[in-house]
Amino acid sequence: FISTIDDKMFFLGKRGWLGDEVEKQVRLVCLADEVDPEPPVWYRKLAHMITLLIIFLGLVVSWIVVVNKQSSGAYLEKIIKVEFSDRTNPSLGAFNGLYNINLNRQKIFSSHRSVYTEQSSQRAHFGYCHEFGSWAFAYNVSETEFDACN
Repeated sequence: FISTIDDKMFFLGKRGWLGDEVEKQVRLVCLADEVDPEPPVWYRKLAHMITLLIIFLGLVVSWIVVVNKQSSGAYLEKIIKVEFSDRTNPSLGAFNGLYNINLNRQKIFSSHRSVYTEQSSQRAHFGYCHEFGSWAFAYNVSETEFDACN
């Protein structure tokens, strides 16, 4: 009932029958009710695809940077300190010391892992064998002959 009276009064005000001030206020209400037209569907889809493409490219570039640093050894320890226990083999105590990572190898042995070489003698080596899931140690072997899995 009340909404019908409101609609009739709004109609009369819009036609100017209730005075200039009411007509002006009715026109302001009508302008406020108009919704701005939405951009076309193709425009929204294009903007969505461009945004997704930018995010995807950012992720791919970040992934490539991380993989490149991993393969170059950027995240590996450059120097490790090794101390053999006398309980295992007392003669291995001669090989206690610092071992430097060797990143200059063309092929990082057959399991594609880095090799650590003793600083002082350059004849003792540590390497990780993925096949056995353990670290291997060898001495009196040249660096090029060392393979942690053999």
